[in-house]
Amino acid sequence: MSISEETIEALVFSSRISLEKAKSLLIKEELTAMVMHLDVLKQADTEGVEPLIHVFPMTNVTRTDEVITSGGREPLLRNAAVRTDEAISVPRTVD
Repeated sequence: MSISEETIEALVFSSRISLEKAKSLLIKEELTAMVMHLDVLKQADTEGVEPLIHVFPMTNVTRTDEVITSGGREPLLRNAAVRTDEAISVPRTVD
């Protein structure tokens, strides 16, 4: 499969770049070579091969959810530099 000049022009336009004609032809050749390589990979026999999700045999390591009671609001507010009766007060960051 070959990449057309129209495809290159569309890529250049959508990328909002400008290319000289020589550079455009070079990119066309390089993209065509990449697509041809992908066509070769498509021919590989993958019958019975599981899709690879990760290079290491890993599974999700999760723990069960556990509902616990917190120490309440007061212990959290005790360490705040500036606080109101109900919350930690922080400097305003947006004007």
